[in-house]
Amino acid sequence: MIKHTYLPILSILLLASALSGLSSCDDTPPKTQQEVVTEQLTAGTWRLETITIEGEDGAQLFKDFGLTFTADGYTSTGTTPVWKRSGTWTFLNEEATRINRDNELDIDIVSIDETTLKLSLTWNRETFEGGRTKSLRGRHEFTLKR
Repeated sequence: MIKHTYLPILSILLLASALSGLSSCDDTPPKTQQEVVTEQLTAGTWRLETITIEGEDGAQLFKDFGLTFTADGYTSTGTTPVWKRSGTWTFLNEEATRINRDNELDIDIVSIDETTLKLSLTWNRETFEGGRTKSLRGRHEFTLKR
């Protein structure tokens, strides 16, 4: 008879445990890759570490260059012959590895984490620097740090 008195108590404990487990379930869906990358892009200002143009050092053309992203826009600082002072951007794929800037230029996000952003773009325009033509055409590879 003693065995039967524990059964209701055990049932109540099991029911309480199950209900407690249900109430702690998180109904929030997992973040998409675009949401994750947007959070990383917008978490602070990115400062230029290195820039190569067709494999050559291009740092002299991007003095004090930095980028700050918002959910759908950006601003740039410093010398920046291929970035406007501000503009818009959107993802081009669900994997969040390619963006379009200002509806005119596609940029690859080569890699991104909390401290490093690597971007790659192909610039097809001429830029005039100091009264002479300096061609910046070609593949630009940016490494930026936060």
